[in-house]
This record gives sequence, structure tokens and C-alpha cells, in this order.
Amino acid sequence: NLAISDRIVMREIVDTLYGYAMDGGIYALLGPGGEGKTTILMQLCAKLVSDEIPVFYYRGHGTLKLPDDIPDKAVFIMDNPPYSRTFKHFLDNVIEDGRTLIIGGRQNEWNLLKTSLSIPDRIVFEIPLQKLTTEECGHFTECVITNLNCSKSRTDIKELFQNNSYGFLYAAML
Repeated sequence: NLAISDRIVMREIVDTLYGYAMDGGIYALLGPGGEGKTTILMQLCAKLVSDEIPVFYYRGHGTLKLPDDIPDKAVFIMDNPPYSRTFKHFLDNVIEDGRTLIIGGRQNEWNLLKTSLSIPDRIVFEIPLQKLTTEECGHFTECVITNLNCSKSRTDIKELFQNNSYGFLYAAML
């Protein structure tokens, strides 16, 4: 419930990823650690589920295998793909079946995985996670001020989101 609560600020990229999910294909949301990729993927899951689109979410550990009975228009979302041949096999099956897959991962780890498993650039459309927009910074600041007992000023919190590449990690520690 929290993922779709009015107390949560939705990043603009969620709508973009939703559009990609509806178009089909394979996408990788990439950026440094602590930038909110997992949160964005969870918000995307919530948005898809609220629109009654079947979602399969994988968090980087456990059995990695396509289910037998996959509903039409199902979307696979994978956070931190495992560094293994199993992932490559899974990816090949997704491609062969014409399924939609959205991956979230750190740029450097993705580059290593892609190179070691010989994943061609043309197979996965890479989406670099952009810095927060000024509007998003304002929304996140208001969310923190409104919902957390925080000793930081509104200006300090907004600067945290605007000027620091690890704003989400710091905000989580407030």
C-alpha cells in the first residue's frame, strides 16, 4: 500500500518506464547506487498492478526461470540481475518469447555483466537515471517535511536532493 500511497512521491521516469512496458521490449534503468532505482521499479510494479497488468518481480536472488503460464501482456521487472549464465538464459528466453523485461542496475555492474555474457547493445535499450528535476526535488522535500520528524530545514533538504548524487541515501538517514 505504501508504494501507491499519497505520501510517496512518484518520479517522472515511472511514467516513461510504464510507456516502455506497454510498448514491449527489453530496457535497463541504470545509475549509481542509492539513486532510487529500486524505488522506481517498485513504483512501476504498483502502477502496473493497479492497471491490472500482470507483473513478475525478481530481486536478484532465488530461482530465475520463466513461469509456465504467463498471462498476455505480462511485464517482468528485475532488480539487480545476477551475474550468471542463468541470467543470460533467462534473457534469451524473454527475447525468444517476445516478453517485456525492465531491468534496474548499477551502470558499472551492468557493463560488466553485459560484456561477460556477450549481450549485444541492440538487445537492451539502456535508460540512464537522470538527476532529480527541480520539481521532483520540491515534491520530495515536501514529503520529507510533511511526513518525517526532521531537524533539517526545508532549504537543507531540498539542497540534499538537488546537489548530492546520493540524495536518496542521505534522505533515508534523516
